[in-house]
Amino acid sequence: MSIPAVSVIVPVYNAQESLSKCIDSILAQTFSDFELILVNDGSNDASGDICVTYASKDSRIKVFHKDNGGVSSARNLGIEKAVGKWLAFVDSDDIVSDKYLFILVSQIVCDKQVSLCSYGIIGGHGKAKIWDNASLKGVDFVKHIFEKGVVRFSAPWARIYNAGIVRRMNIRFPEGISMGEDAIFNLQYYCNIDILTISNEVGYFYFKSDKASLVTKIYSYTVEREILELLKKHLTVLLNRYPELGDENFHAKEWYVLSSQFSRCLRSIYDNRNNLDYNSQISLLHSLDSSEVETYCKYYRPSTGKWRINAFLLKHKLYWAFIFFNKFYKNNQ
Repeated sequence: MSIPAVSVIVPVYNAQESLSKCIDSILAQTFSDFELILVNDGSNDASGDICVTYASKDSRIKVFHKDNGGVSSARNLGIEKAVGKWLAFVDSDDIVSDKYLFILVSQIVCDKQVSLCSYGIIGGHGKAKIWDNASLKGVDFVKHIFEKGVVRFSAPWARIYNAGIVRRMNIRFPEGISMGEDAIFNLQYYCNIDILTISNEVGYFYFKSDKASLVTKIYSYTVEREILELLKKHLTVLLNRYPELGDENFHAKEWYVLSSQFSRCLRSIYDNRNNLDYNSQISLLHSLDSSEVETYCKYYRPSTGKWRINAFLLKHKLYWAFIFFNKFYKNNQ
């Protein structure tokens, strides 16, 4: 049996309402040299049966069942089971155009690259994201992802990855977190490639639903700090490849990414849902690195008076006032 060019990995969890449309859109590809890996992540609806039914009708489909562990663990299992040269990820409530894989594969010029396409948004008030056609190498590639926003380039869908690099460098989605894991995966991959190619053709259709709410969910301080440290680690490795990017203007973009996550660490301290008592909150605030606080105050620039007040309180270590102000602000929104 020949090795497929692309392994399409779909993590599946309680997706019976959307799964058939998702799978049908993948099977309708004009580029047919692919395998489809469906990872049933402990679904308690009919999703597992739907996967098995499709697999019985198409030899390109492989189904794996596992206990529920989250989307990262499901994608990681898919990576382990995939045999294709390139990896593509599709969420089970999204669909793709019939030219999706063709668009991505046709842009491949070497092994050490990532290939992206534009995408549409279904539901909500989202609009299609149409990227400009581009083929960028080395420092230009890294500049581009920072100028356009690292977060915007963090989703694992609407792109393909070299499976050999992912396996050889042991690049995986961090498990146990549900926010930031995509950015961390991509940053690891970006550290090992040289070329970014982008198509202005829309190949992927993202269904905007409750999954967007994960961005607003605040986890414990320990989890938010872990995400920050992972982002910092991989951003450092990526930027160290290109010393010419060490100017102040560029590092402002880097630190904005880190400061955005640092802001989430701060929110995790005073967020009522984390049930920290006052003494624990004060203790965590005192444990913050002063240079980290200074960097946050310098580079994080949301256009709100709240941030300016918080920056002042943190700079002067008025932690009791910081906690009081943020709880008062939240309760009076």
